[in-house]
Amino acid sequence: MLKQCFKSDAKILWSVFFLILFLSQPFKFCPAQIIDVGLIEVLSPRGFIRDSTVVIPMVRAINLGTIQIGCEVFLEIDDADYSDTVAIFLNPGETFLVTFRPWTATPPDEYEGEVWIESLPGDTNLLNNELDFEFVVANPNEFIQGPSLPPGTNPKKKVKSGGSVVRAFRTGLDQVVDTLIFAFKGNNTRGFFAYDVNKMNWQVKESIPFAPDKAKRVKAGASLCYDGEDTIFALKGNNTLEFWAYSVSNNTWVLKPNVPLGSGKRVKGGAGLAFVTEDGKKYVYCLKGNKTNEFYKFDVANNNWMTTIRPAPGGVKGFGSGSCIVYDSINKRIYALQGTTNQFFYYDVVGDSWVNRTGMPFDSDILETENKKAKDGTAMTIDDSVTIYALKGGTQEFWSYHIPKDSWFEKDTIPLGLARKKVKGGGALAFIAQTSGTKGRGEGEIYALKGNNTDEMWVFLTEAVPPEEKDAKNKTQQSFAGTMAIFNNSSPLPSGKIKVYDVTGRLIKQFSPILNQEGVKGKRIGLSNLNTGVYFLRFESKGFCSIKKLIVRQ
Repeated sequence: MLKQCFKSDAKILWSVFFLILFLSQPFKFCPAQIIDVGLIEVLSPRGFIRDSTVVIPMVRAINLGTIQIGCEVFLEIDDADYSDTVAIFLNPGETFLVTFRPWTATPPDEYEGEVWIESLPGDTNLLNNELDFEFVVANPNEFIQGPSLPPGTNPKKKVKSGGSVVRAFRTGLDQVVDTLIFAFKGNNTRGFFAYDVNKMNWQVKESIPFAPDKAKRVKAGASLCYDGEDTIFALKGNNTLEFWAYSVSNNTWVLKPNVPLGSGKRVKGGAGLAFVTEDGKKYVYCLKGNKTNEFYKFDVANNNWMTTIRPAPGGVKGFGSGSCIVYDSINKRIYALQGTTNQFFYYDVVGDSWVNRTGMPFDSDILETENKKAKDGTAMTIDDSVTIYALKGGTQEFWSYHIPKDSWFEKDTIPLGLARKKVKGGGALAFIAQTSGTKGRGEGEIYALKGNNTDEMWVFLTEAVPPEEKDAKNKTQQSFAGTMAIFNNSSPLPSGKIKVYDVTGRLIKQFSPILNQEGVKGKRIGLSNLNTGVYFLRFESKGFCSIKKLIVRQ
């Protein structure tokens, strides 16, 4: 009996011991496995794409779950007869660049597409399994309308005097760099906006603040420039001396020291900014405008203005409305166009001197107009090669200036659009170099605001090479004898446009659309007043392109 009781008590003691031992150990839970594969971003095709460019669609995917997953990713481009599927395997936390088979982007049109991941059993988040995207295929050397600026806080306020744009960059997810166009509307507003070039949409940013002493908004004389890293510098114009710095990454504004008062005039129409790096030091150059010749230099590191540099030329008229500047980083020059006189100069940054150059033409061969001055809305930008582009305020004219040749060339005109308006106050330009699939420097996109109380934005695709290289199959050579024939040997001549380019690919003549003539396989046109040299004549029509080489001899 006693032995039995002892055994019973021993069992109880051991049970209590093991219970205490068990309870003293930390709990270890086996978590449930998470399945979540998502799509982050469509990298290509996006934005504006040149016709016949070979595009490789690319999408970034991520495994947000806890186990390795294999799945299929599908991509379709609507109205393009394109679809492809790629199988991927991702470890937990891994991102992957999904690459699809190449697609030739043609014909010119607006496109939409979808990319999605196959449905996985147990997927905890179906919302990140699908993305839509859109892009535009367009002909180079022509304007195409892009997304308009958003209404902002006051829908009645559209772009007028003070409208400005500048290109900048922002590092996003997985160090992907977003290319942005920042913009003021001017027109006595404070709104600040950013256009994502790849996503093709506008974002509202932090408005430029009021200064502590005066509640002034953005008007004529406003200007923007970018330091290539994180800072956009801004003039508010509007008869103020305000000078601001905006952080792209932080979306914040900081008031900087005022522009020097100088002669007593403040910043108004004709002002401009240019960011320059000299021997590793950062400076912002400022043309004050307001019919002055005042020209100043801001030392970024020391946060002060330098007033000892040589004033701008231009005589007693000074630089007023219609004036603008742009920086040529290759030659270390700041080019300045004087409004109403169309005079053109450059400032040698190294030598602190001004040089007179060939002025912007007054007459337009394309529009057949004469004596048109550069008025409010005139704007310039520069590519990454040797060309400056300019809108002439008060007109539809669009020009390029070839720096080595000191020559101006007329380009395709900016359309009137649905509003039937020309370029006026608020006209602005910004160039973005094409970084992939290019044929050389100078190829890129120009983003243009028309101003004139519209929110219109237009895009012009530049080319780095003569257009004859775009379609070698249709290229022939012919000596010039006063007329030129366009042929389509297999069928009657379709309706289309005729354009004449020089050897740098710059448009110098344009003819009205040709009307189709039943049974006619060619059309002869007159080409007079061409100087000696080599030219390329391009006939464009839907589904057809013919390019001929012209040799003009004495």
